[in-house]
Amino acid sequence: MTDPNAGNYPAWTPGTTYLGEDQVSHESLVWEAKYWTQTEPGFSAADWKLLSDVEVPWNASTAYNGNDEVNHDGRRYRAQWWTQGDEPGAASVWVDIGPASCN
Repeated sequence: MTDPNAGNYPAWTPGTTYLGEDQVSHESLVWEAKYWTQTEPGFSAADWKLLSDVEVPWNASTAYNGNDEVNHDGRRYRAQWWTQGDEPGAASVWVDIGPASCN
């Protein structure tokens, strides 16, 4: 998964301090810092928000809020409330909303 707009943002640089709302590109996706951070952007990084409009895979260590969507085992799921570690397709917090367009 990639965001064609990622090249329009400065690349994330290790060791750099980012402040809330700073936006960077990292691994072909666009991320926004939630607050002061020096950590690497990623799906399991609590201090970064994904801005790219792409379908993302479920990750057991990521905390999801209600209405967040993920892909898992070829299906697309939407969280009904906050969850972490509850597997889509196995936990009632997730609603199957159809096939995933990418895995």
